[in-house]
Amino acid sequence: MNLQPLLSKERKDAKSLIVAVLAKEFPLPAKQIYNKIVKANPTVKLTYQAVHKALKQLEVDGVLESNGGYRLSVFWVERLKGFGDDVFKKYVKKTPLDILSMQPYSTVETHWDGQYIQPYYWMLDQSYKLYCAKPVPSHAVFMMRRCWPCTVIGDEERKKMTAIFTCPGEQYVVVGSSSPADRLLTSLWDGYGFKTRAGVPLSFPHDIYVFQEFVFQIFEPKETKKKWDELYQIIDESNCKDLRPTHVLAYVVKTKATFVVTRNPEFAESLRAQARALVASK
Repeated sequence: MNLQPLLSKERKDAKSLIVAVLAKEFPLPAKQIYNKIVKANPTVKLTYQAVHKALKQLEVDGVLESNGGYRLSVFWVERLKGFGDDVFKKYVKKTPLDILSMQPYSTVETHWDGQYIQPYYWMLDQSYKLYCAKPVPSHAVFMMRRCWPCTVIGDEERKKMTAIFTCPGEQYVVVGSSSPADRLLTSLWDGYGFKTRAGVPLSFPHDIYVFQEFVFQIFEPKETKKKWDELYQIIDESNCKDLRPTHVLAYVVKTKATFVVTRNPEFAESLRAQARALVASK
């Protein structure tokens, strides 16, 4: 699979311009992709035949899918993300927060600037470290404004989730919205042994994740929330099983997020009790 980073603003070849168009809007037919390229790049001389040929080659390379129009392959985006993460780790000597080193009853704030999915990967990785250090029943709670799509994760992260969340314990997913997309995504957590409920009025505007005695509070900017709201609004009963748009948004869109992590068993238990009561009243 071609992992060439085709999104550079300086590149003006057909393949790069196609990827740039489909990163913003999808699915699109070949003619519409060509028209958008011409309109956005009036000085670039490309024929429709050249664009059509590049589309077919990108499909062969695994970069694109064509089903009712062209779109980026989720698997290519995921591989590209993994390639970038590996290079970043080698070039940037930065040690992220390790919650295992946190003192009891302490709170730490950390910030992220990058792909939407990255802080959730970090949160899952921290949970896995906790589980490996002390493999007791996993007490986990997700309390979310919009249901986080657990289907967007990669193979390595899915193995971690399976290890953590199939260890019996109190596990809940509570979601504020009751849209068709949220109801579907909430039900997918059942496969990990969670008790779930969507359409619950939450008393806070941000997402919370509880694992053991740790509480993660995720604060995202309004712009990111708006993008997810717009996406979920266009997913209705007829097409809510096609979750590829959520994959692209998770891996392509960049966002800034603030995480507040608290190590406090009483705080964690109070949130578990709240989730327990909400699910029980279903």
